[in-house]
Amino acid sequence: MQALIVDNDLQRQASYTIAFVEAGFQVTPTSSVKVAETCLRRNLIDIFVAPEKIGTKRTHSLALLAEYKNPYVSTILLTDRKDSDIDELFMLLPSLHCLFSLDTKADVLTKFAIASVSGATCAAGPYFLSPDLRIDRKRVETTFVSARTHKSPVDNVLIETAA
Repeated sequence: MQALIVDNDLQRQASYTIAFVEAGFQVTPTSSVKVAETCLRRNLIDIFVAPEKIGTKRTHSLALLAEYKNPYVSTILLTDRKDSDIDELFMLLPSLHCLFSLDTKADVLTKFAIASVSGATCAAGPYFLSPDLRIDRKRVETTFVSARTHKSPVDNVLIETAA
């Protein structure tokens, strides 16, 4: 199992790396977004772990790149956000399995990573759409029926062009 841990907090990165290696992962730790991009372009990873921000850059694009290369990747983001936009992260990143606090212990994160990779958890992806984005079957059927029975005011218009 391949893991990419991107974190600019070197102590946290080291503790996660040690815990992941002890759990049997092959880990590529880095604090550089450019190195992470290169790693993702050249390797397939099974799990991607990163804080939501590294410096001023968001790591969402890295998670999307990981998902592009491996649609079955499991993404874990570290964040202290508590706002209502958290739900949007799960729609933005279909591979996102969980959000953890920045001070999450390495053993907890590792257990969840193993569960994610083994399929015991699943990404929220499009299955947890907010109610206003869900398809209402009755409304769709009503629309189709009204479209079929609607009569156009113009019937078989033919436009001739001058030759």
